[in-house]
Amino acid sequence: SVSVIRGALREREPVPALRVPRTMFNAAGGGPRSAAVHTWPLQQLSDIARAAGVSANDVVVAMTAGALRSYLDERDALPDTPLAGMLPVSIRTADDVDERNILGSAVCNLATHIDDPVERLRLISESMTYNKKFVRSLPRQVAIHLAGLICAPVGSGSGISARIPPVFNVAISHMPAPRETLYRKGARLEATYALPPTLTGQALNFGVVSDAHTVAFSLVACAEIVPGAEQLLDH
Repeated sequence: SVSVIRGALREREPVPALRVPRTMFNAAGGGPRSAAVHTWPLQQLSDIARAAGVSANDVVVAMTAGALRSYLDERDALPDTPLAGMLPVSIRTADDVDERNILGSAVCNLATHIDDPVERLRLISESMTYNKKFVRSLPRQVAIHLAGLICAPVGSGSGISARIPPVFNVAISHMPAPRETLYRKGARLEATYALPPTLTGQALNFGVVSDAHTVAFSLVACAEIVPGAEQLLDH
């Protein structure tokens, strides 16, 4: 496993490990939070995915990356080095019979240094494919422990920790909702939204929920550190 991890860290494009830039999102935020939600038709994302030969989840990540690029560029704060996103990865297998989640974490290249959205989507898809395969190739307990290390607060404090680069810039969690229409005592469930907590040392977190018809993007941000966070959904 050690040799596999070392090999992965030597990859320059698909794996952004140890080369993540520091941004306004990598701060130990406190105080009030802001939250925002916006919904898109699932068919629109599926059409893009089909035309580009990628997954709908790749399109979700690319939309988030494009919004981050625009938001930072407007504030003259866009790094030359691409941002990295942390995404939960299911490591369940056919042998798992219970319904509990078994998750690892992948850190993927968000290609925010690329202006062309088609090229950005292509690189994101390559990075997602590579990193999910890498996480799922690890022994299960190694993948689970690695996820814990990835989410540990690094580079957000003072002293030595402030000089250590962050492991990732933002978390992006995409969760599928039931595809069938659900009811509760005759009332139809209209929508489901994720309100993800901001992680330690992270001032911004994205949650995405997709059902049979829509994809709902939610974000939660530290209001003082990420002003006007709702503009990310406009982008």
